[in-house]
Amino acid sequence: MIRGWTFIPTLLNHVPFRSVEVSSQCLLTLWCSLGMERLQKSMSAYVKWLGRRGEAFEDKEKGLPVSYMGRTMVSHGEDFEPDSDFGNGLIAVGRANERISAVQETFVSDGTTLWLESLERSLAMMKEYQVCRRVECAASSDRWTPC
Repeated sequence: MIRGWTFIPTLLNHVPFRSVEVSSQCLLTLWCSLGMERLQKSMSAYVKWLGRRGEAFEDKEKGLPVSYMGRTMVSHGEDFEPDSDFGNGLIAVGRANERISAVQETFVSDGTTLWLESLERSLAMMKEYQVCRRVECAASSDRWTPC
């Protein structure tokens, strides 16, 4: 062994060092949990904002604002002559907006069912783990450490 580093094995087995190691693990667990909580809150707010429906429109279908805009553009584009470049342009952009709306609705749905629900389950498991770690931390050290 390199001279001067021979004390490491005895240091690692020393009880106060183990207490610091357990405390560090507790802080890491707390840090991960706080990050997951922030992710869950921000994703919930984002999905809610992205999926909000246009209820103030005079349109009977309560869809996303981009969908309402697309339907309006298609409707107005059809008011022009069939060979009108402006009318055909409105129809094309309106249909593109309707497709964007469909993709946005799919994104909101998938983001909620696939990612957000999984994140919420992970957060619940992390909180259960923290409770177990608190008990372990309190039992492994002389004084209580915040886990």
